[in-house]
Amino acid sequence: EIWLLEPKNLDGNPCLWSPGIRWGVSRGSWYHKTECFGPVLGVIRVADLTEAIEVQNENEFGLTGGLQSLDVEEIRRWTEQVEVGNAYVNRSTTGAIVRRQPFGGWKHSCIGTGAKAGGPNYVASLCRWQERRLPQHRRTLEPSLAAFVFQAEKMLSGDDGAIARLNAAAESSAEAWASEFSREHDPSRIHGESNRFRYRVRPWVLVRSTGSPSARPPVDLLLTLIGCRIVGATVAFSLVAESSWGDDVSRWSGAERVVEDDASFAKRLESRRDGVVRVLGELERESLIAARQSNLVVSSGSVLANGRIELAKLLREQAVSETVHRYGNLQT
Repeated sequence: EIWLLEPKNLDGNPCLWSPGIRWGVSRGSWYHKTECFGPVLGVIRVADLTEAIEVQNENEFGLTGGLQSLDVEEIRRWTEQVEVGNAYVNRSTTGAIVRRQPFGGWKHSCIGTGAKAGGPNYVASLCRWQERRLPQHRRTLEPSLAAFVFQAEKMLSGDDGAIARLNAAAESSAEAWASEFSREHDPSRIHGESNRFRYRVRPWVLVRSTGSPSARPPVDLLLTLIGCRIVGATVAFSLVAESSWGDDVSRWSGAERVVEDDASFAKRLESRRDGVVRVLGELERESLIAARQSNLVVSSGSVLANGRIELAKLLREQAVSETVHRYGNLQT
């Protein structure tokens, strides 16, 4: 690596530097993997767009990213694969505006739930919700999902209240998925600019149930697994002890089942990145520390039947802002 333009300290102020350009940065090097909050541009040479996206996504940070291209297919590929919270096409990568480009990153550029500042879920993520009644906004389940939910009902045979709650939650989640989470939204509708707000499923979901073994699977576990099925999440569930229903739930949901003590669970979290841990019960301090050190989202508390609130915990938010004019001429 060499300095194409070497930064200089100004006026003896350790916090004030002139801009710099670092040339010949290697893939996987310190500069590639380190977030430098300073006016320094590192240049990595790649063979093509495929390698460029790989290099970009190998970074453990993911706040903003940008692409300059007039190729429609290149833009489509990049916006579908880039792992950043705010993606910009043919425009600057700074100056996010509330609602227009809700702001917040992915991976280590995010702390907490990941709800974007200036977005539709930010305030809700700071609330403590209680379930007073079953949700009213619901949608009839399509046949394959209805069959999936029916199999869950059979595991709750004899508990009519739990079955009713299971159905309400599934229908509420189906409605939330259809009306909000599966769609792209552009509430600002700026002439000459596209500002799409959308959701992407997290790389994995791990459900940790800490309760004592029972005759039936916990309803909260079934509700979470149904939510994962709706959004298409890769999910596994972890139990503190063997149960009579563990194999049945695993076969029904397709989720991996692991039986492990708190120490083993905490150890497993140390090597995980960028997913969400959904806790049913109380998480031991050792596991909580491991999750925080790995910067994982930890979602605790009772699972609500309201899909608009619960499904958001399984998803990441992304804002894609694109200039859709060329010298004032709108592009189609």
